[in-house]
Amino acid sequence: MLISIAFLLVLCLLNYSSFRMLKSFLTLKKISQHAYLGFFILLSAGEAAFAFYRNTMPSHLFVLTSACSFVTFIVFILSLSFYGFSYSIEKIDFLHSRRKSLKNFLKLGFYLALLGYFWRGFYEGLARPKIKETPIYLDKLDKELKIILLTDMHVGSLLQKDFVDYIVEEVNQKEVDMVLIGGDLVDENIEKVKSFLLPLNNLKSVHGTFYVPGNHEYYHGIEPILSFLDTLNLTILGNECVNLGGINLCGVYDYFARKHQNFAPDIDKALKKRNESQPTILLAHQPKQIRSLKESHSVDLVLSGHTHAGQIFPFSLLVKLAQTYLYGLYKHSDTTQIYVSSGAGYWGVPLRFLAPSEIAYLRLLPKNQA
Repeated sequence: MLISIAFLLVLCLLNYSSFRMLKSFLTLKKISQHAYLGFFILLSAGEAAFAFYRNTMPSHLFVLTSACSFVTFIVFILSLSFYGFSYSIEKIDFLHSRRKSLKNFLKLGFYLALLGYFWRGFYEGLARPKIKETPIYLDKLDKELKIILLTDMHVGSLLQKDFVDYIVEEVNQKEVDMVLIGGDLVDENIEKVKSFLLPLNNLKSVHGTFYVPGNHEYYHGIEPILSFLDTLNLTILGNECVNLGGINLCGVYDYFARKHQNFAPDIDKALKKRNESQPTILLAHQPKQIRSLKESHSVDLVLSGHTHAGQIFPFSLLVKLAQTYLYGLYKHSDTTQIYVSSGAGYWGVPLRFLAPSEIAYLRLLPKNQA
């Protein structure tokens, strides 16, 4: 509750700041001021509804109210940028006529930037995820291993069966050794999406499909979700490890549940049954779970999602600050690498900016082939 209140206060402050900046550099008339004020009040009301009633509201209202925070953030960033330009124009010694022309150009630029941002954002958000291939070299690996990593599909009110069908069709074209689903698969009450998830039974690979939950599964009822997924043709790696294809494949529950007794992440338990002579891959939804690794754990590769590559720039800067790793392949230490997928779906509204979705195709190769 306290987090929701704090988040709402921050959003309301951003809305108020945007209104004051727009009022200044757009030189709004009275009627326009009232219109903009009403717009920001509606945004804040939507954000308040989302903060306190998101778990009980209908799906269409969830999407609508979740969109408010995206709009607030984007409008604030653009308002701050153009307010800065406007302030600079006031401070530079221009002729009155030139200053007036520049300010008119600035106003037009603001509206075009806002329109362009949302056009590009919805274009990227609505685009189907494409397969992105990444080679990763590992010690102790005897032969090439082909893996598909699917994260953040967010199957729910907007991304439904046709989306899952598309994902399955794309994955099956690659003829991989295994498919890994790294959390945030479900973003709705499981009773509403069971039929949407059935195509996952058609995923094809040599060793099968393996799954760990993300934070959104906990939002919508982790126990019933896992109970249903257990009936599908996939293996849930909840603090467990399997040995196959010449690797140790281990998985942990999500960091979100770290304070809960049931379904809490336990890396020590997850790594307990591995073969020390083979490379270890750890499937963990949030990149920051890598902070729990000790040198003695000897994990070669961590696979994560959660970040959506920020979903909308420059929000990605805040995500990177919280998660350490944002998107792509990183070297965490001398012995550990981490790959963070941008995810196949989206959260809330279908909006992505400079953060395209993906189906991650990882080619694990022996290090001596580098």
